[in-house]
Amino acid sequence: MTRTLLTCAAGIALAALPGCVKAPEAPLGQPVVQQGVSVTVTGAELRILDLEGPQGAEQTASPLLVVSLHAENGGASPVRYDLNWGATASTQAQTALLFVDPGAEAAPTTGTPVPGALLQGFRYLGDPVAAPVTLAPGESLDDVLLFQRPPAGATSLVLSLPPSIFGAAAKSPAYVRVPFNDPGDVAPPAASALGEAIALDGVTLTVTDASVTWLRLTDAAGKSGYASAPVLKIAFTATNTGSATTEYVGASSPTAPISLLRADGTAVPRATFPGGITVDGQLATATQIGAGESIQNFFLFERPAADVTQLQLIVPGRRFGRTGLARVTVPYTFADPAAPEELTTPRVIEAPAGQ
Repeated sequence: MTRTLLTCAAGIALAALPGCVKAPEAPLGQPVVQQGVSVTVTGAELRILDLEGPQGAEQTASPLLVVSLHAENGGASPVRYDLNWGATASTQAQTALLFVDPGAEAAPTTGTPVPGALLQGFRYLGDPVAAPVTLAPGESLDDVLLFQRPPAGATSLVLSLPPSIFGAAAKSPAYVRVPFNDPGDVAPPAASALGEAIALDGVTLTVTDASVTWLRLTDAAGKSGYASAPVLKIAFTATNTGSATTEYVGASSPTAPISLLRADGTAVPRATFPGGITVDGQLATATQIGAGESIQNFFLFERPAADVTQLQLIVPGRRFGRTGLARVTVPYTFADPAAPEELTTPRVIEAPAGQ
């Protein structure tokens, strides 16, 4: 989102505001109040987030700053809590903006702007407010605001809140000064262990086993054989804990791609086969999972090298018709299983009769 920054301190009148008035300020954890409406910023931290997109959940490539706040209407009239979601250009009069704190001697919004997070078709499901909300007297809400990582060296931030969320009579933005301590490396959400059930919005996914094996294949003509090399087979059970049928999209679907990562973050390639080839026992196409029912199946990857001892499997809930992202730590030991007998036993071709 591109935002135009207009401040009274810069000698430019705020859009839609008749003049510059003393803006109320508060520190982290204390309410800033106008017209009986209070907003309290309760926290700000860098986090790796799971965002829901067209192909299912994806982890953000870098951490975002998550600012949590609580708004409460203590006034006598309803107020519209609207931060102008989706606007391509915004001012302090319209939305929440973030700045590096320029210090007590400078105007609050003269510091370096911290851009808002551009989700570009993705959604953060942990955001409780994504559209305008009317707060009746006595009502309250919790919200989170997402921004990019503040620049290096920032130790304090200033959040500018638009006057409109304090009611029609409010004439000035409100400012909250937020201490900031960049932690350096930010870890993604913790992964689950092999055998642990992971809740995905009404489906539980349990990765039960990982083994190196030879695969039996069948071609379009019904002829059977084996793959040319062993692969890593990761078995799972998916249980529909909801009240309605859901759908597992199947191994052949490009929807909600799964990934398997080495410790250095590089991906292990999926094991793929030419068109018309099916893997015996694998659910290749969409499969319905009724309420309370389970399926057992497996994901396939190329065999990792001998120096790999641990992997991380990442599965979007969309693969089972749900939201969220499952992360599973998969122990790995290199194996070189003996080839199936029919691949090693010489075949005798009899000459046609009469020759």
